[in-house]
Amino acid sequence: MDSEDSTKNPTSNGNIHSQPRLPSIVTNTSSRDLLLRSGDPMLTLLTEQCETLKKIEGHMQQDESEEQTNNEWYLLAKVLDRLCLFIYIFMTILTSIIFLAKMGGS
Repeated sequence: MDSEDSTKNPTSNGNIHSQPRLPSIVTNTSSRDLLLRSGDPMLTLLTEQCETLKKIEGHMQQDESEEQTNNEWYLLAKVLDRLCLFIYIFMTILTSIIFLAKMGGS
């Protein structure tokens, strides 16, 4: 038998058609994997650009996360600043009342 004959199988109605044979190394026959193995320069360029875009996206997400963290700390600082202001005003008024009450009572 020829090697060509071993790739042809008769169907139920007697017609013979050929089945594509892949090397035994190929385990994944998806079109994307086959394209990546072709070595096309345009495909290589597109793959590099895709990887670059993924890196840029990762940096943008990291920047957004840092910006969100900075905004949360800024809001916390504003709240603590206002709290300290109200404590200061309350203590100033309380001290003034106590001081004036002692001065007036003598």
